[in-house]
Amino acid sequence: MTMNMARLLNYRNCIIILSVFFIVITVLPKLSFPDLNHGDEYSDASTLVSGKNFIKFGFMRCRFLPIFEPHLEKPSDAYTHAPPLSDIMNGLLRLIFRTDSLRFFRGVSLLFSLFNLLVWYTY
Repeated sequence: MTMNMARLLNYRNCIIILSVFFIVITVLPKLSFPDLNHGDEYSDASTLVSGKNFIKFGFMRCRFLPIFEPHLEKPSDAYTHAPPLSDIMNGLLRLIFRTDSLRFFRGVSLLFSLFNLLVWYTY
């Protein structure tokens, strides 16, 4: 076995170990304590409602700004005080996957976190 092949196998093993460690840390507490909530209910509700409004009115009519009012006839009172990336991502995931499951959105967030960890490790 050449030196490069040994490094590649070692590198691959480190990636696998990091991935398994990340999954254990994120999944094990939820399995151990099923009633434990890992979120802020108000933030979750705001993100879900803004995602629904992005689908209902369209991204352009909302100007890519979240609207947190659930029962509006036209887009108004957009929130402009914080970056709306999580709300835009929620709207895009709703548009692509046609779901409104909070568990799905949290799972996608965990996948992005795992990807971030792996990229951070490689550089």
